[in-house]
Formats: sequence, C-alpha cells, structure tokens
Amino acid sequence: MIKARLLVNDDYMTLVKWWSANRFPAVNFDWLPQVDGVLQGIMIYNDEVEICAGFIINTTVPKGAMVEYIVANFNVKDRALRKESLQLLINTISEVCKGMGKSFVFTSLKNEGLKSSFEDCGFVIGSTNTCEMIKNL
Repeated sequence: MIKARLLVNDDYMTLVKWWSANRFPAVNFDWLPQVDGVLQGIMIYNDEVEICAGFIINTTVPKGAMVEYIVANFNVKDRALRKESLQLLINTISEVCKGMGKSFVFTSLKNEGLKSSFEDCGFVIGSTNTCEMIKNL
C-alpha cells in the first residue's frame, strides 16, 4: 500500500542518488526548505521501497506555498505505481499546505512530463511563459 511520510534529514543521500540517476544536479542540503534544520517535504513509499519525494517552500506570500524539487526513484519502473505515487505526493503536499493555513500552492515546472500529474491533482496553468501551475486549496 502506498503511503506518505514527512521527509527526514537522513533522506537527503537517497534524494542525491535519485537526482543523479535522473540527470539532475543535486540540490545542496542548505538550499533545501527546512524548518528548524529539518527538511520540509514529503516522501512516498510502498512497503520498504521509497518512490518519490517533493518539497514545500514556504513563501513570503502569506497564503501561498510552492511545490518544488520533485524527484523519483529511477529504479521504480512500474509506470502505474509511479503515477499513483506522484499524485499522492502532490495531493499530500497540497493537504499539508492547507493545514499550514495556505489558500493556494504553485509550482514552476521545468519537466513537461510532470504537467499532467499536476493537472490530475487540480492544478491549472497560471503562466504559459514559465509553465507555472497553481491550485486553490
């Protein structure tokens, strides 16, 4: 059964491996969103296999937050599992943001492949120039 949990700092090395396997430069730990030194994001897993993760960036916009640095385990090849996991990740991040008092979340996609997953989770295109997507909570 696919589940979600909060990221912990020990997840960082796993994420570095995933970024590398997906040909994306690893994000420096100090540049990632944190609260009191703890990574702020969500990890999706199935049994003992971690599938994908993403981060919540608390912005200076009082009612908004950003979804960023989504990455998946390159070794998980089951497309249906990956899609379901990605949707759980996006929806869980949205719910966490709603619980933080946010009324919208947004993302700026560099990977067109993620666009349909965000659309499936209720995001709409906010700007075609940057492929920014937004969701009212």
